[in-house]
Amino acid sequence: DVSAATGALIVTDVLAMKQAAIDDKMYGPFVVYIPTAYETILDEDYSTAKGSNTIRERILQITGVESIQTVDTMTANTVVMVQMTADVVREVICLPLQAVEWESDGGMMSNFKVVTIMVPQIRADQEGHCGIVVLS
Repeated sequence: DVSAATGALIVTDVLAMKQAAIDDKMYGPFVVYIPTAYETILDEDYSTAKGSNTIRERILQITGVESIQTVDTMTANTVVMVQMTADVVREVICLPLQAVEWESDGGMMSNFKVVTIMVPQIRADQEGHCGIVVLS
């Protein structure tokens, strides 16, 4: 619950998530996904005494954590850490990016849409380790 979390507690949680990934032989690089309720919290000062770092900056100083992304559809009080390598998650392109054109108004107007179908594929190794850590 972010309402009671301090900067130190948040960083401790991220470090615990990283350690859980390392225990499953997943070594990064990592992206941390957060719900929108956490977005502004991470921009607060890391320390209660006026410091030079925000909580976000402190998390990004952790080796292997490359980015923090906000997901507006993520459940409250849930944080996900994902190892961003092709053996964990990759993009599957089902329909390459392309423009579609059609005419309307008796051929007097041309309409265009750009379409694509791309989905993430989550993968696991032989032991079932998938490189995704969920904190909720």
